[in-house]
Amino acid sequence: MKSISNKTLSGIVTVIRTVRERDILLSLCAESLEKIPSKQDIDQACVGMSSEVEESINGFFADHPHRNFIVEAIHEIEILPVIHLTVAFLPREKAIQYWHAYCVEQLHSPCVLDISRDESIAAGALVDINGRMFRYVLADSIEGTEK
Repeated sequence: MKSISNKTLSGIVTVIRTVRERDILLSLCAESLEKIPSKQDIDQACVGMSSEVEESINGFFADHPHRNFIVEAIHEIEILPVIHLTVAFLPREKAIQYWHAYCVEQLHSPCVLDISRDESIAAGALVDINGRMFRYVLADSIEGTEK
């Protein structure tokens, strides 16, 4: 499994299972990042202060541990591999947990599932991992055309 330096970040990355969960987390990270004052906000707030005080305040927020953590988190979350999974039904949480664990085991890396539904797949799934398509469809087995 890919090593992530921050223990908290590593923990959250391993429990994110779906693209929806990833997108919610990225949105929350972006909102949090916006709440940490930008250089422009600080410059406006520091009007009339000495340049030394202004530089110190800017330096504090520029290297703010939360800003650095959130920027690192956004980067780590954005680079998670996305596994496209097409199934005949909308899966329950237990199935998502199983498929996610299987994909993590196969990739040796955290990943997220992009799950879509296709009712024409009577039973089974289509899995797209980095452009490689795998078919696990009952109809193929029955018809003897397993791909």
